[in-house]
Amino acid sequence: MTPIDETSSENSSVRTNTCNRRSALELLCIGAAFPTLARAFDVHCTSTGADSNFKNYTFVFFTPAEQKLLDAAMEMIIPADGHSGGASEAKAPAFADLMVSTGDEVTKRTWRNGIHLLEKASSETSLDLVLARLATKEKNPETELEKFFSILKLATVRGYYTSWIGIHQDMEYQGNEYRTSAPACNHPEHQE
Repeated sequence: MTPIDETSSENSSVRTNTCNRRSALELLCIGAAFPTLARAFDVHCTSTGADSNFKNYTFVFFTPAEQKLLDAAMEMIIPADGHSGGASEAKAPAFADLMVSTGDEVTKRTWRNGIHLLEKASSETSLDLVLARLATKEKNPETELEKFFSILKLATVRGYYTSWIGIHQDMEYQGNEYRTSAPACNHPEHQE
């Protein structure tokens, strides 16, 4: 992140702060996410010995039956493949539990009701068929279950892509590493 550039005029004691667009966006993103995540980790992770990869995480909000359903649903949304692990391996259900357990009462009611509706619907048919049907209604959800599917999918994606598996295995992020050279692009269309 680029630091804020503070300059002062020689003829004035007025100091102006300038910040480039990229730095401003980075600060906004960090500022928006940090309080919730910091509070959540402080409330739960430090007291249970869990780490940022959710190793040793103890579920607080979801019951064991809800955990099992959530794990299965999230794994169907982002399944493991030959390239990287899926939502289950990335601990997306633990991420959802952390966010919900430290959220407000409306969030908790929404998740409790949504999991109940998902459980009921999947008892009448298979979970994969229920999720497939819900995915077709994603752009225009009408029922509470259809609306919950969007919340479930967003939590799955957030949990997955904030995990080591999502960042480093799936997206192959290689930043924050010291490089002694810049590898050349090997795409044919970029060759001279």
